[in-house]
Amino acid sequence: MTITKRLFSVLLALAFTCTANANLILDITFDDFPGETRFGVWEPGADTSAPFEGIAYDVDASSPIGFGDGFVFTGDFAGVEGGPWQFVWDLEEGIYTFAIFDSALDGICCGFGLGSYSLSYDGNLLVEGGDFGESEFTTVVVPGAEPSPVSAPSVIALLGFGLIGLRLTRRKFLG
Repeated sequence: MTITKRLFSVLLALAFTCTANANLILDITFDDFPGETRFGVWEPGADTSAPFEGIAYDVDASSPIGFGDGFVFTGDFAGVEGGPWQFVWDLEEGIYTFAIFDSALDGICCGFGLGSYSLSYDGNLLVEGGDFGESEFTTVVVPGAEPSPVSAPSVIALLGFGLIGLRLTRRKFLG
């Protein structure tokens, strides 16, 4: 019974102190030359020319499911159909840069096919396009960059269920 109470109090405390990550979603349809395109998400100050310094997309949540290693290099989509494709990044609080590049310097629209992309965060459209030349950059701010402190209800829950300070026990007295 004590283990159940402690587990419940931990879950209750976490409910008050944790914030859920939010998804950054890229929906993209490539032009006639998808192998020319690369894109990714990087933290501030990271080298956007080095894809592995970026943040990997969630391979299982992206479409097609299980494709790739979480990073998109020039040439990765050579020989595949244009799409649509969807890529999902599960981001923690912070500031990020989304960047999309085209090695032929013509974007993904309009000279060689009608490619396009849209980037949304937490259900809100951030940017859409495809006619960007060599590259396009979008800053993404995930709110709450400061970790949330343990709130009063969490402390009360921890006290009440015996994880800190007090301990609830039942004893049977023989009379």
